[in-house]
Amino acid sequence: MPSNHKSKNFVSRQQSRLPKLCLTICCLLTTLVGRDALAQLGSPITVPGRIEAENYGTNGPGISFYDLSVGNNGGVYRTDDVDIEATTDIGGGYDVGWISAGEWLNYTLNVSETAVYQLAFRVAALNTSGSIQVTLDGVPLCGLPTPQTGGWQV
Repeated sequence: MPSNHKSKNFVSRQQSRLPKLCLTICCLLTTLVGRDALAQLGSPITVPGRIEAENYGTNGPGISFYDLSVGNNGGVYRTDDVDIEATTDIGGGYDVGWISAGEWLNYTLNVSETAVYQLAFRVAALNTSGSIQVTLDGVPLCGLPTPQTGGWQV
């Protein structure tokens, strides 16, 4: 059942001003540090740093993403089946939307220092809630419900 959640994702070192929780979208978001998702729009994403939802790997369906719909419903940024649209909030950029239960995205990270990292997610959902599961090398890290925000943009 489609949930139509949208997401912008961030990874940073733990800071006291950030909430200590994972907010989520209705999909399985898998984070891999390994050889299974080698391409990431040219190179791995450096952490600490920001992981933009639309910058998942480029190895295609079943490796970098799983999306139930055919084509990009948002029609921008990439030409595969993941649904991406331009954001309308300050700062611009893109978000991943039209997310259905069971869909997922893979990211390849270059972790530059050993540390405890906090994940924070920007999500938007008009009138349905969802959930997200974050894994590292197949091991679950966190999973929490998403709120209803009353709109499609954060």
